[in-house]
Amino acid sequence: MGTNDVRNWEALFLEQERSGESVSVFCSTRGINYHSFKNRKTHWNNKRVRQSSSANSFIEVVPESKALLRVVLKNGRTLEVPSTFEEANIRRLLGILESC
Repeated sequence: MGTNDVRNWEALFLEQERSGESVSVFCSTRGINYHSFKNRKTHWNNKRVRQSSSANSFIEVVPESKALLRVVLKNGRTLEVPSTFEEANIRRLLGILESC
């Protein structure tokens, strides 16, 4: 394995984590230099933390589909309809309510 082959190192880091073995045992049974592995894994973990925290810096805000439009009628009654309610239907509904 070439020392610059990042994918192979990442595969080894994940394999070591899944194995449950200590880094020392994992490296010695596979003939991997302990210090190289530990150093590269530290950098890899730091990179994952940075990527994870930058990915979580922003969250998507989605307006609720239940947003309401509120209309207060002359007689004090309040009409609330979903914000997606069509204008023509609001006009019809207001006409009916004002005639009551």
